Amino acid sequence: MQTQRHLPSDAVKKSSGTIPGRRIAASHLSITPRSRSGPTVEQLISDYDRHMDQVCGFSVATRRLRRYCCRHLLRWRYGTRPIHLPQLSAKDLAEFVRTKAPDLSPGSLHVFIVSLRSFCRFLEFSGRIRIGLSGALPRVPTPPSAQPPKTLKLEEWRRFLTGFPRTTAVGKRDYAIALCLSKLALRSHEVTALTLDDINWQARTLRLSRTKQRRERLFPMPNQLVRALAIYLKHARPHTESRALFVHHQLYIGRPISTGCVRAVVRRAFKRCGIAASGTHILRHTWATYAHRRGASLKLIADILGHSSLQTTLRYAHVNLEELRQAALPWPRITK
Repeated sequence: MQTQRHLPSDAVKKSSGTIPGRRIAASHLSITPRSRSGPTVEQLISDYDRHMDQVCGFSVATRRLRRYCCRHLLRWRYGTRPIHLPQLSAKDLAEFVRTKAPDLSPGSLHVFIVSLRSFCRFLEFSGRIRIGLSGALPRVPTPPSAQPPKTLKLEEWRRFLTGFPRTTAVGKRDYAIALCLSKLALRSHEVTALTLDDINWQARTLRLSRTKQRRERLFPMPNQLVRALAIYLKHARPHTESRALFVHHQLYIGRPISTGCVRAVVRRAFKRCGIAASGTHILRHTWATYAHRRGASLKLIADILGHSSLQTTLRYAHVNLEELRQAALPWPRITK
């Protein structure tokens, strides 16, 4: 029996497109010169990556995933032979998807096909293949989420935040990181992208400019976060020329932290508190779930989370429906 595998965890389930209002400059369409024997796989992938970055405005994670998928297509079709793109046919695309489909879950298959379609549209756009070939790829509907997102119980959430040893410099930093994840529902890479210039102390706001969708967002900072950041910057942050808000304290002192460091902070905190959870996204899920319970609209939650579609945010309404179903009175039995 074949086991299903998933594409990389940072798969971004978003179809191709351009950033609204962005003009496409001629320099953005620069193409690597093709030799008579055709471009290599890496030359073609490099051109596609530049197109995704400068024309479509995709995030780093999306670009990495789509390079992964398209590299597999090219190597499957051409192997080590020179790439002659006019030879790429609708039959090739259908056969490639058919060979990969048994090994992928429904969600991963959807992302895989969206990535291939985006690549084919780039080839059409740059005149490398005939227009319409991207339509040969099957359209797979986005599978609905089978389960509501996992969340922490309210008591676990409080225990998580109170479990940081704030007597040390690292503890002060980690506590401020945890508040950014828990109170503002930031992603781990959004935390690492924060700089000293993003904080407006007078307005008590935090600006987020390097987001997944590349849209700037402005957050009002809760008093708890304001105090934690002030203590960290005044008493704990190492002296460094880096403008990054959170930096290393031990190895690589003064350098900006990585997303791996943020995940390690959360993982250690869960272990310290005896909470059976992992990853940083559960903190986003927890914030969104309790915000919805307190009456926050799905549109407001979507804006805070940075969702481009309300369909993504509807998962948190599903949590409430499940709770209502469990709390509903049992159907009365009819006795004769």
